[in-house]
Amino acid sequence: MLLENIDRWQAEMREQATAQGIAQGIAQGIAQGIGQGIEQGIEQGIEQARLEDIRKVLELRFGAAAVAAVAAHLEAAGGDLPRLTQLHQAAVQAPDLDAFRRVAENED
Repeated sequence: MLLENIDRWQAEMREQATAQGIAQGIAQGIAQGIGQGIEQGIEQGIEQARLEDIRKVLELRFGAAAVAAVAAHLEAAGGDLPRLTQLHQAAVQAPDLDAFRRVAENED
């Protein structure tokens, strides 16, 4: 009888440890997923802000039609933050829309 109780207790302890391990794994997975989601959201927010900054600079410098003229190039660079940074600098520094367009068309 004592051996049966010991076997049962050991089985219960293994089940409990397994359940705790699963719960801990799920909690860690959720926390990691939330962290990755936040990081991805921040990155997307930065990219969208950079795109909007480029559009504003182009509109202020060259008019609303300028934004429409290069919209496809801006959208193509949408997920590439270094490229968006390059285009933002070009929007600020380009002497005219054609110069900006040349930079935008050069996809490296």
